Amino acid sequence: MIVAEIAASIVECVIMAEFLTRCLGAKNEELKIPEAAVCAFLLFANITVCPLFTDVEMLSVATMLIIEMAYSIFFLKGKIYKKVFVVFINGITMILINTTVLMLLGKVLSENVGDLITGNGVARLLVLFLTKFLYFLVTRFLLKFNGTGSYDFGKSEWIMLLSIFTVTFIVGIAVLECTVNGTNTEIFMMASVSGLILINIISYILILRMNKENAERTRAMLLEIQIKEHTESIHEMHRMYEEIKQLRHDAKHWITGSLALIRKRNYDEAEKYLAGLMEEKIGTIRDYVMTDSDVINAIINSKLSEASEKGIDVQASVGKEIGETDVYGLSVALANLLDNAIEGCMRIQGKRKIYFEMFVDGEYLKVFVKNTYDKRGIDLETRKENKKLHGFGVKSVKDFCENNDGFVNFYEENDEFCANMWITVNKICLFTS
Repeated sequence: MIVAEIAASIVECVIMAEFLTRCLGAKNEELKIPEAAVCAFLLFANITVCPLFTDVEMLSVATMLIIEMAYSIFFLKGKIYKKVFVVFINGITMILINTTVLMLLGKVLSENVGDLITGNGVARLLVLFLTKFLYFLVTRFLLKFNGTGSYDFGKSEWIMLLSIFTVTFIVGIAVLECTVNGTNTEIFMMASVSGLILINIISYILILRMNKENAERTRAMLLEIQIKEHTESIHEMHRMYEEIKQLRHDAKHWITGSLALIRKRNYDEAEKYLAGLMEEKIGTIRDYVMTDSDVINAIINSKLSEASEKGIDVQASVGKEIGETDVYGLSVALANLLDNAIEGCMRIQGKRKIYFEMFVDGEYLKVFVKNTYDKRGIDLETRKENKKLHGFGVKSVKDFCENNDGFVNFYEENDEFCANMWITVNKICLFTS
């Protein structure tokens, strides 16, 4: 029986640590398993040691929460509100399962709850099996639910959710204490369990509602970004068109002036005149890329020209064709990637550089952007005028990639911040520089 108790405790602790890790995600993927193992060991030590000093279940539960919170804060991702939320969910799940199993088995087997906890017979083995099995199944369901969407609530929403689950947790602890001590009555048992179930049903509905509202808000933000970028591309194309019209108009006068100097055999003055025109007029207009899409050309040339005007060293290598894809969606993604690169460069005082590469390779359009950056500036507050759109640019790029059977990676390499984006296209093209 001792072996069964130890095995059940180990299984429970492993499920706890694994649930937290999968729900929140590890900060360091390479150390994910060792860190989770340490958390599970500490939880097991708590379960083993606490009963030796006190019979109060609350103390063991409180210590368990402290261990889980410390593990979540130091080793897992996410906002503090979400971490507290997940820890409470984990604790509530375990308490509800243990309490429900003890009460139902006590009723069905006509056994005293205390005997089910401290006994050595078949009933105790049944309790151990059912509690751990149900705990495993419920955590699988919660993980599946967690993976259906992003639940990035605001501060007030997190506080409301945490308040609900805190009440649930306290009531659950009270019910568990009464159950263990054998002081519960049938009416108290039914009322408590019903209350807990009702609270959590309401919480579930609130979560779904808030998630729907957040999803709608996110879509609105992304639409605002797309409209903004599309508007900018149209304005840029219009500006380039007007510049071309002006060049065509002025070209007649430049040619007339040049011919006049040449006819007078004033070749030196003609050379100076033409050199001045190249420097002043023609030199200011630069096409970094020339693809088969005017929209893409306008976006990339506009962003790279903006970068150059801000003193950033710009290098570009782009294929002539971009393949069959969502041009306007691609333009928004490219604009966001280049905006982030420019913003990253403007945060540093030293050498500023952006390298942009785009070409079709087989069935993929590959985009590579890298820029110099200040490591201390990562995850800091945006300097964009419209701060409410901060973070949605990256999300817009990720959504575009997902919709086009592709992906995007962001990483650091050799003191440079890199973005690598692949999307599926249907047309193979030759690469040109």
